[in-house]
Amino acid sequence: MSYEKYVEKIGEAISANPKWFLEAEKDYLESNLHTYEEKTGLRLPSAYKEFLSEFGSGYFGRIWVSSIRKDSPFYVENYGIIKFKERVLFPASDDGCGGFYGFIDNDGALSENVFYWHPDDGGEFKKVSENFFEFVINFAVP
Repeated sequence: MSYEKYVEKIGEAISANPKWFLEAEKDYLESNLHTYEEKTGLRLPSAYKEFLSEFGSGYFGRIWVSSIRKDSPFYVENYGIIKFKERVLFPASDDGCGGFYGFIDNDGALSENVFYWHPDDGGEFKKVSENFFEFVINFAVP
């Protein structure tokens, strides 16, 4: 699905259920994203950056989206970076039951694919989506 189709589908969900999207934090600028990447040495996935720029972070439908803003209660570093067997997961959301969805660190470049991790599932990372927009379509919107 193209970026435009994802945005259209998410826009339809927002129109149909506007109260589900009231608490999203907006105003992500390219400079904020660039500053975060420079500070951490991580390259954020393009779909995640596009999502933050278009829709923001915070509560979004049936999920929350982690923030790169320090002043946000959804600040990604509040949740910690998950390490398991020499691999690192940057948490983009959670399941509300101790598991996280996020991007695997590949030497500083975070994966476009979204993975799920829960300590009770043996701690393995399981791929759940090709990119962040697909994750949002599958998990956040009705």
